[in-house]
Amino acid sequence: MKKLGNRKRSTIRKVLRRAGKYWLAWRYRNYSPDGGRAGYVKSAGLTLFLEPTVFDPRLHFTSEYFSEYLRRPGVVVLSDRVLDVGTGSGLLAISAALAGAAQVTAIDLNPSAVLAARLSTSLYGLAGKVRVVQGDMFEPVGGERFDLVICNPPYLRGEPTSRGTLAYMAGDDFQWLRRFSQSAANHLTPGGRCLLVLSDNTDLASVLGIFRQDRWAVKYVAGRDAVVERLFIIALHMNRGQVAPFLPRNG
Repeated sequence: MKKLGNRKRSTIRKVLRRAGKYWLAWRYRNYSPDGGRAGYVKSAGLTLFLEPTVFDPRLHFTSEYFSEYLRRPGVVVLSDRVLDVGTGSGLLAISAALAGAAQVTAIDLNPSAVLAARLSTSLYGLAGKVRVVQGDMFEPVGGERFDLVICNPPYLRGEPTSRGTLAYMAGDDFQWLRRFSQSAANHLTPGGRCLLVLSDNTDLASVLGIFRQDRWAVKYVAGRDAVVERLFIIALHMNRGQVAPFLPRNG
């Protein structure tokens, strides 16, 4: 009887997951990332300012989950110099600063996101700790190194067609992720690491394959089953001779 109950729950979960994925796909097709209005919102317990075309963290599980993870004890340490690539509203940069990072640099290509992130950080009196700059990936921090690079990357396959879709589309061959993988090590201190959040809504095997191809040590560090999608936080280390297995588990 217990096995029957477990099987029934598993079947219901699969049905809900499938329905949820259809809903997410429908929402993405019918929600314009370039829309929205300027104003203040709440996400992951933080107040943020949003501009049109800026990634809205309330609409996606990845941002809020990653923000909460960064504020767990021990994830960010007091001496950490942190770089947030593709900061959007500034949610992750603020989370790292509030968790105790010594200094945070936040980058975004979208000028509207830079404005939004600056206004968001000012709400918490973090203007002296969080530097927000505009630019393409690592270009604004040439020659600088960080203890921790954090990123909620664009991970959907396809070309961005507007400013708003830059936060979603990684290119037909995941070119954005390939560039990140090939460049990030040049901006890490010895022993430094990258933390990225991903979802099973992407081609996870291909994405992880990109990092392994560049000889990153890839480690699963946390995850959550959000019913309609599974979330994964991975760590990338520069020990390029040691490639760790990806072993998801709930956490």
